[in-house]
Amino acid sequence: MNFDGGWLNQRHILVDRYITYELATKVIAELLFCHRQQPGEEITMIIRSPGGVVSAAMGIHDTMCSIESPVSTVGSGIVGGIAALLLAAGTRGRRFVTPTCMVWLPWLVESNKTSQNQEVELLKLEEKIDGYIIQHTHMTNTDLDVLKETPISAEEMIRWGIADYIMESELD
Repeated sequence: MNFDGGWLNQRHILVDRYITYELATKVIAELLFCHRQQPGEEITMIIRSPGGVVSAAMGIHDTMCSIESPVSTVGSGIVGGIAALLLAAGTRGRRFVTPTCMVWLPWLVESNKTSQNQEVELLKLEEKIDGYIIQHTHMTNTDLDVLKETPISAEEMIRWGIADYIMESELD
């Protein structure tokens, strides 16, 4: 059985590594395929990613937000950087994390090697990403500034509105 095809037939999409343009293209195509096959039916995106190329992930985010099918997100393991935005962008009430999931919110590192114009563009991009996170969660700009410096546990994700539920273990 083709693993990707089998999961896709179940309307499950996997974001399981550093987000590149190649992975983003695949995920966007899978979101659109699932949506076109059964518009309005739930799609589940499982996210276990350290982050990745911001513009590539923004394409996934924009697609998630533009289709009418609800996108349930499931965070597992480490969800870092821009992948955290994808977790939070799931349909409210359908955002899950595993009990041991940890999130690191995205922040763009200023570099001494950037020009003044590049630095201005990085700040604009960071403000845009922060705005999306605030839109999808219960956070304020001040909350974001504090939370960007520390890993966030599953329980804290619920408190801050990054996720809605902690998944129960099937072994219990």
